[in-house]
Amino acid sequence: EFAEISWDAHLKRNQSIIVDLFQGQLKSTVECPDCSKVSITFDPFLYLSLPLRLRKQRNFKIHILKLDGSPPVQYILPVRKSDRISSVKEELIRMNAIEADSRILISQIGNHRIYSFIKDSEKISGISQSDFTLLYELYPRNREEITCKFIHKKKKGELFSHPFLFCFNMEEIT
Repeated sequence: EFAEISWDAHLKRNQSIIVDLFQGQLKSTVECPDCSKVSITFDPFLYLSLPLRLRKQRNFKIHILKLDGSPPVQYILPVRKSDRISSVKEELIRMNAIEADSRILISQIGNHRIYSFIKDSEKISGISQSDFTLLYELYPRNREEITCKFIHKKKKGELFSHPFLFCFNMEEIT
């Protein structure tokens, strides 16, 4: 009943469509620790601040381009936002998607070009979910090699597909 009295008093001073549609009333109860007296008040509000639960995980999409010439394979890994790229590599090894001793490069692709290589220490939270992430498998470390990047083009100069990164053994091309 006291709630209705408080709300009617508020409406006498504040009458508008905004009040009708968006305002409400919040009940506050306070108890004195010394005398145990309870005080109840009803206060109008226009909005309430509520905490939002932030997701601590996300799905990380990565495509793997192997040396054997097979088409890229997409993997979607559930990861913590605080994880680093090294944990993505560990998960791919655990899934047998890449070999433990593989030498790889992970890149971000934009507009059909490599615009950055991602370091193992980089946090996953720094990589947008809309980015196209491509893992290149390279030759083992014990080989002398040169690396070439190929970008595919259409006749009118428009780019298409994803850039390929090839490593050639120096012994094979000399």
